[in-house]
Amino acid sequence: MDKLAAMQTFIRVVESGAFSRAATLLDLPKSTVTRQIQALEQQLKHYLAAPHLAPFDADRTRPRLLSGRGTMA
Repeated sequence: MDKLAAMQTFIRVVESGAFSRAATLLDLPKSTVTRQIQALEQQLKHYLAAPHLAPFDADRTRPRLLSGRGTMA
């Protein structure tokens, strides 16, 4: 697994508020986005997102999740 790509995908999911929107923005199939997030969750041993639940409240969630974003780029 390319951890950096998976983390970037996760950031895009949070920013866009949905797996399908992130897939469109990244020009990837939704299944690829889902697999990358699942692989990242397995690596971290922690659930990050659930595509079957309501979309993220990106405005409320983004500051907490992306507080270290500047160090990733």
